[in-house]
Amino acid sequence: MWKDDILTYPVVPYEERRRRIEEEPLPENIGALIDEAADAAGDQLLWNFFESGETITYTQMRRVVNGLATKLVALGITKGTHVGVMLPNIPAFPLTWLALGRIGAVMLPINPGYTPREIAHVLNIANAEWVVTHETTRAVLDQAHAERLVSLPANRLIVVGESNGDTHEWRALASEPRDSFTPPSPVGHDELLNIQFTSGTSGFPKGCMLSQRYWISAGKVNAFRDGRIYRRSWHRRHSSIWIRNGFC
Repeated sequence: MWKDDILTYPVVPYEERRRRIEEEPLPENIGALIDEAADAAGDQLLWNFFESGETITYTQMRRVVNGLATKLVALGITKGTHVGVMLPNIPAFPLTWLALGRIGAVMLPINPGYTPREIAHVLNIANAEWVVTHETTRAVLDQAHAERLVSLPANRLIVVGESNGDTHEWRALASEPRDSFTPPSPVGHDELLNIQFTSGTSGFPKGCMLSQRYWISAGKVNAFRDGRIYRRSWHRRHSSIWIRNGFC
């Protein structure tokens, strides 16, 4: 749906939008939101990373996320496991985040431009047990480990791209899509999903603890901010997804 078409629809009054948002119950967790989205939108396009030509539909996303979550659990990543994610803006980022959300694990976003000292601050403060990184950013993690700023064994590192055989390869973990996934433990609204670090303008970055409820609510509010109906909800951005009344 083109912007000019969308703008022809009237904006729903604020009080009505607020009433609709607050009255409708939230999905039980990120996994339930994924299932609702895939059931509603199916083969419609979810995102298009046009520089690399990588696209995915809602159904494909669910299957990849389910397969990736299954493999992560097999590695020992379960509910409450803290996982640093240091990736550029590529499909592996949202897929990894959604897989961790399905499991009930906790993601620690790490800026790919961080120095070894900054990486150490985030990993140590947030008690990271695993790290998912890219082949282009692994060197700075290795440097932090070599300088003894962090303890990061190779068997706790998942690499997108060339892994050199001493770490886990993200591509292999995501290579077996599945139709379903059941988390090892129940995942509820108040489970921690992200420890999101601030920019650090006035000192070292501080970790903000964001729950499953926060992300689901934020996605819903963002989707219905003007009450109009849209066709696509996620285009090259790391954020929640929400499907309702044709918003897909």
